[in-house]
Amino acid sequence: MTERREMNGMQEEKGLDAGDKLPLLTRRAMLSSLGIAGAALAAGSVMGGTLGTSFAAGGPVSGEVYGRKGPPDFLTADSLDSNCCLSVTIAELRSWTTPDPAIVYFVKDGKQAGPFVYDSADTTSADNGGTVLVSSSGARFKRLFDGSLNVKWFGAKGDGVNDDGPAIQSAINAGGARCNIYFPQGTYRITQSLVINQPEVTLYSDFKSEYTPRLICTAANTWMIRVKHYAFCMKGLQLEGDGNLSQNPYVPTVNGILYDRSNGSGQETLSNLDGDIQFCGFFKLNTCFQCIGRNVFFNYNIFSNSVKAVVVDQYPNAECRGYRFVQNRFHSMGKDLSSLAPGVESWCIEFTSIRAYGNQMLGNMADFCKGFYKGPVDRCSINDNQVYNSFGDGVRIVNSDGTTTLFQQGYEICNNIFVGAQNLGWNKQMSDATQQMNFGIVAEGPLLQNGFIGNNVITFCNKDGIFVNNLSTAVIQDNYILSPNKRADIDGSLYAGIRITAGSQNLISGNMIRSTVPNGAAHKNGIYNGGGNSKLIDNFGFNQSGDFVVNLVPDTTDVVEPGIPRYTETYKRDKAAATFGMKMYTHNASAQKTLFAEVVATQQSSATGAEKADLLFNGMSNGTVKPLMRASWQGALSVGDRTGKETLQNGYVNAKALNGEYISLIPGAASAIPNGSIFIDTADSKLKFKDGAGSVIVLS
Repeated sequence: MTERREMNGMQEEKGLDAGDKLPLLTRRAMLSSLGIAGAALAAGSVMGGTLGTSFAAGGPVSGEVYGRKGPPDFLTADSLDSNCCLSVTIAELRSWTTPDPAIVYFVKDGKQAGPFVYDSADTTSADNGGTVLVSSSGARFKRLFDGSLNVKWFGAKGDGVNDDGPAIQSAINAGGARCNIYFPQGTYRITQSLVINQPEVTLYSDFKSEYTPRLICTAANTWMIRVKHYAFCMKGLQLEGDGNLSQNPYVPTVNGILYDRSNGSGQETLSNLDGDIQFCGFFKLNTCFQCIGRNVFFNYNIFSNSVKAVVVDQYPNAECRGYRFVQNRFHSMGKDLSSLAPGVESWCIEFTSIRAYGNQMLGNMADFCKGFYKGPVDRCSINDNQVYNSFGDGVRIVNSDGTTTLFQQGYEICNNIFVGAQNLGWNKQMSDATQQMNFGIVAEGPLLQNGFIGNNVITFCNKDGIFVNNLSTAVIQDNYILSPNKRADIDGSLYAGIRITAGSQNLISGNMIRSTVPNGAAHKNGIYNGGGNSKLIDNFGFNQSGDFVVNLVPDTTDVVEPGIPRYTETYKRDKAAATFGMKMYTHNASAQKTLFAEVVATQQSSATGAEKADLLFNGMSNGTVKPLMRASWQGALSVGDRTGKETLQNGYVNAKALNGEYISLIPGAASAIPNGSIFIDTADSKLKFKDGAGSVIVLS
């Protein structure tokens, strides 16, 4: 049964004439629209409270508008006077000439619905269409609410057709500092920037991922949102620009969010952004998010089909620090295989200033992107990221100003996967038609020290798997590098799995480097080290075209005490001859690391059941590694270098290869010759034999 009360008595009491008649809401209708809490408070505020105290409606009916759940403990439905609420439209309220502070005016205009009261003390507030309505008589009616502002209160349609920018801007302005702006599901078209000039403003929805409400803009060269104050947050919203996915080159002109507090004063506190961006989407934009300052958290966002995802620029006289990128997804940044405009780079995360440190990139995923990270790594963590089908560099470490010689240190780049657009089944023709990753990890200019690069998987890159121009006191350990130098045919260069040009005191150990060679030349070296005082321990690899390890300064001072053989390196020397080897290092009297011996295995037959190999033994002699002998399991032993033609067979001596065509004996004094030796006596240059008792017998 509908409980509708007649308004006649109330009209008479309030002096309303017939032309001003408006229908009253019953208590049941009031409660179903407002919820118990909002209706009770509306009455309480009018009948005995103050206009400065506001609460929102609760309950499922009005949840989209208010989102409040449950009344304050001190209010009940019984506190509502049933003769205090009028149902009106916004147009009727704006034309109302006899407002009464004792009445709640319930606006019934769709998504703009809600309770308003007349504030007789206010004669200046502007009509913002959402929380303040001004009548033709100058009366100010104010919405009763607590908590978030709904953009649809201010007239936003969310239909993807109407320009909702002015309505959304009105909501932002009405909220002021420390406000929450709520977006119901919908598509909100804007044609100019939304500007946020107050601190602690949050734009949000109740949705996540691709199901979030969208803000779309196709106005060229527009930043969709400009933020000018600290602690801006955005959660559960999408921004979409004007990118044309069929365009090549791909040149979207609309940008996402510019977060910049600078005002020309250079005041360092303005560098503190303290932002929080979560569960948001950025699509078809040029630059999705640009920050000028420090301290922003990006979490569970998706960046797709744009040129650049996040760019961090330096605020004057302040560092770019405190950024955290955690579990975001980057998809088709740089627009997959399309070309960009000449000179345009594309990165998922880019820091443009050398004064960047203390940042984290953790657990992110990127697929079909041009490059993942570009910037300094000073005191940074780049860990647990998965980068698939990359077309640029995995991590490019830079000094962006081009002149800084400051060491970057205290970094870790660990447990990442950097995979180029390639797989073992592709052939060269397919590879030529596909863009590929250049470097896995590269630092061509910066000076790096005191860092750790480990447990990374790097596959199918055009050039080096890991290249650091100048590296000191660092560890490169337990990385797996598959098929570096995939496109040597581009410039004819031969790259390495790990290449270090200069530096000192590094540990390079436990790395596995393999070349599959289906699309270009094999990488020339597994490890190419130009840094001094370094250890190369327990690295392994095969299929390279040159030596597995090239150590340009193997005899520099090391930290291990002399005489302890700590170094062995296995390598594949010659692919065509199926030659494998092991090098053994120890130290000389000056504590210099020195190659003392080498064993080389040369495959003679790989037939099943008939495998054969010769062994070549090389040893250190007077500062030079020389051949000692070659052993064949066919019953022959060559003494000396590989050109020897005579052999020691079946226990009989017939050898002419140790030094030229003959066996040469170095003259010595009889007293210095051990027993059981043949020697040339320096006293008379005769060939003699010293037996087991020490007696010397002249042989010639």
